[in-house]
Amino acid sequence: MIDLERLPVNVTEHITKFRDFLCICWPSIDSLMAGHDWHEDDNFIDDWLEANWELLVERELLRGEGFLKSFGMSPSASRVISPNQKPTYAVYAKSNNLLFDMRRTTLSLPTDQKLRLFSLGSSERYFGLYPPFDAAVVFADVSKKYFYTPLTS
Repeated sequence: MIDLERLPVNVTEHITKFRDFLCICWPSIDSLMAGHDWHEDDNFIDDWLEANWELLVERELLRGEGFLKSFGMSPSASRVISPNQKPTYAVYAKSNNLLFDMRRTTLSLPTDQKLRLFSLGSSERYFGLYPPFDAAVVFADVSKKYFYTPLTS
């Protein structure tokens, strides 16, 4: 639990635990997705990610004292628990080193913009949503661009 009187806080430990949870659960989710009716429920994975984000990260960090920006692979992702609540906090990436986009290695991430954590992904075979979730997908709210960067703890 964080002490809201002593912000900002380091949320890296909670993000790491969330990533570990995703890696452990992914084989079961993969199995469910194989037989899922995507025509009737195309938001299944976005809702699953968001619900777990709200329970495992937001609730643990904020203890009902606010709401985090949505998490997932879809820009239109919306809250699952308390769907009408507006976000009061966001998770931003921070690095002491210059970072480069993993998809375009000559492109450095902007240093003049905040980069909000949008989702996690993997770079093992190709960029996508699967373990080991070693990449952070970050979003620059000002330029409206997505970047992929290694996730380090």
